[in-house]
Amino acid sequence: GGVPRFGPAIDRFGFDSLVATFVTGAVTGAPTAMSMVCRVQHGDAADGRDMVDIPGAVATIIAADLIAEINVDCRGLRRFVRVVVTTTFTGGTSPAVLVAATIAMGEAVWLPAV
Repeated sequence: GGVPRFGPAIDRFGFDSLVATFVTGAVTGAPTAMSMVCRVQHGDAADGRDMVDIPGAVATIIAADLIAEINVDCRGLRRFVRVVVTTTFTGGTSPAVLVAATIAMGEAVWLPAV
């Protein structure tokens, strides 16, 4: 398996949903196959030390230049969330892939002040 890469812990206080978006770019090193498992985790600690996977919040990307989205109902989850990406390559010489991830919070509990 690959080495997991962790995003920062994000405070989701005041939001009941999120969409995590993962985007792959170019793959280098000529691997014969790639598998990128994208997950969303949650925990109570702002530093991420107690993060665990959110059941069902997973997607897999198997090629360059693709997008995966994970929609998460945050009601009942712990306060902090983060993205995790684990990439596994088959073959190649020092293979690598560019990846970006974002989390967009939704369903704000409070409306903005007017």
